Amino acid sequence: NPFVVTPPASLGELRIQPAEFQNGNVTLSCLTLAGLRYQLECTTNLSLPNWAPVGPPQAGKGALLPFNDPAPAAESPRFYRVSVSP
Repeated sequence: NPFVVTPPASLGELRIQPAEFQNGNVTLSCLTLAGLRYQLECTTNLSLPNWAPVGPPQAGKGALLPFNDPAPAAESPRFYRVSVSP
């Protein structure tokens, strides 16, 4: 089941696909809209308001966009979200 985040109504529904784990990397993907920018963010504590960017923002292409977190295994468990901006 994909994790569902509800962005502003003008963007519709953002669905993050199930995570893939390979060689210590985590890859998350979401369906994007052309003309918007997408930023993967993570935190190790959902009680805190601090989220850190994972890699640079990426341009939406109207297709599935993968995000890679290259070394999450060395740290505490991570929680992810994708922020969307114009």
